[in-house]
Amino acid sequence: MKSLLTEDMLMMRIAWLYYNQGLTQREIGDQLNLSRIKVLRYLAKARRQGVIQIRLVSPLFNCLAIEGKVKEVFNLKDVMVVPTPKERDGLRKALGLAGAVYLDKLLKPNMSLGTTWGSTVYEVGINLELKQWPEFRVVQMVGGLAKSGIGINAFDIAKNIADALGGQCIYLQAPLLTDTSDTRAVLLKESAVQRTLALARTVDVALVGLGTVSNESPLVKSGFIDSLQLDILRTRGAVGDTLGRYFDIHGNAVDSELNDRIIGLDLEDLRKIKCVTAVAGGPDKIETILGGLRGGFIDVLITDEQTAQSVLDIEGAGLHPALNGGR
Repeated sequence: MKSLLTEDMLMMRIAWLYYNQGLTQREIGDQLNLSRIKVLRYLAKARRQGVIQIRLVSPLFNCLAIEGKVKEVFNLKDVMVVPTPKERDGLRKALGLAGAVYLDKLLKPNMSLGTTWGSTVYEVGINLELKQWPEFRVVQMVGGLAKSGIGINAFDIAKNIADALGGQCIYLQAPLLTDTSDTRAVLLKESAVQRTLALARTVDVALVGLGTVSNESPLVKSGFIDSLQLDILRTRGAVGDTLGRYFDIHGNAVDSELNDRIIGLDLEDLRKIKCVTAVAGGPDKIETILGGLRGGFIDVLITDEQTAQSVLDIEGAGLHPALNGGR
């Protein structure tokens, strides 16, 4: 019993010196006249017996755990989750910075990037590290918004990102939404529009935002959609849009006359792009993100902790059974 007590006391002393006093294994060995290997064995024994219990207390660890769950549940290529800022105004900037960090690691000098519009996508662009990649191509995937806020227009975002990367900017010289389907048909015959759309369908990476079916949508603020059209979209089950294409909670395209007037890629085009990276977050985007994930046109999701957890909770509860089965 005496030797056992001595062994236990020695084990606890070693653990104390290592974790509380910050001594190295060699320093502990010198102090207690033990070999480094013996010190290592005592530390391993202490962990096995529960004398040493390691707790990860950083908020980032929960984000990492949620990332893994979202990636597994929705069969995504990658997920990045950031802590939800206390101030709502800080969410867009936090997501923009996270998106920029992710793209800085993903993009290479000879690649091509498809871009859209929106305030969060804009934040990604202004946070990118400056490069000099003359062969890099930024391709506008949708037409422009004539009355959108400064900096969030598809034209502005494509140029900002191209300038940041030192690459080429391929504009889509057309509005996002034409007055009539006949006008759209005429514009789609333009060789410049055809070339840009063809390039957009073959980009290596697409950077997209996810919009809501609300009066805060850029499509509403720019005057493209009015309250009556919003009501119709909601009635048909729309929970959000990307590239101006509305979809329901299952990720299915919502039938709308708007689709006959949009100049840009559609949801099926997105599904064929190798890596579609969506950046979105906040309580108003939960169903939008869920619909996008179920629709299979998102490969990489960058969002915040609370939003990601809410998406998992709804999916786990089976409130709206997924139809797509992943990509």
